[in-house]
Amino acid sequence: IYIDGSEAVYDSTDWKYNPVKYWTHTGTHSFTAYSYYNSTDKVYAPDVAYDRTNESIVIPEYTITAANQFDFMYAYETRSMNEQNPYRPVELDMQHLFAAVQFNVVNTAYINRQDNDGVRNIRFISFSLGGIHDTGSATITPDASPTITLGGSSSSSLFSRSRTAGENVILEHNQAYNVYSSLNNGSENGADKYGEDGFILIWPHTIADFSGATATLTYQME
Repeated sequence: IYIDGSEAVYDSTDWKYNPVKYWTHTGTHSFTAYSYYNSTDKVYAPDVAYDRTNESIVIPEYTITAANQFDFMYAYETRSMNEQNPYRPVELDMQHLFAAVQFNVVNTAYINRQDNDGVRNIRFISFSLGGIHDTGSATITPDASPTITLGGSSSSSLFSRSRTAGENVILEHNQAYNVYSSLNNGSENGADKYGEDGFILIWPHTIADFSGATATLTYQME
């Protein structure tokens, strides 16, 4: 958190910052906050920088894949001392930078298991997402939408999802199956980075950026 460009640090008791700033009778005060998911055993989080001069947040070039999901939130707020009750608490509305996407497979073909046609089930095998930009950088400023520069292009293996050993997923008629939702076993390694709701995080894309995107589903009729 930054107050008028000065970093505020929480010491388990209170928020402190230096130099100390006070509410004024006139003028405007600015507040900036950002937070991102990281821990000591995750070395893949990028080094986020804050420019005190123009109050911008800079995220350097970063590649986001299944194995290094990275969530980033930010907020800007200003307080004019000409407002009514200007000394009230400042509320920070955190915004997500990355796009959360979810993929669901629905079997629309009804299979009568009593028929003697040799087909009883449609079974999920694998799903892969390709052709999107997996690398990007961003600059976030108080008065504009984030400026995002995309680069790279993912292969289908970066967001692949294959049936695991012992997993038995039958695509039932008219029931949605979230292809990433089962990859939430608490592991900090490999591809087990998705939440139980089955969302994956990617760099924000425009419609034009998605022009080369592909989604491949493999299933088995048995």
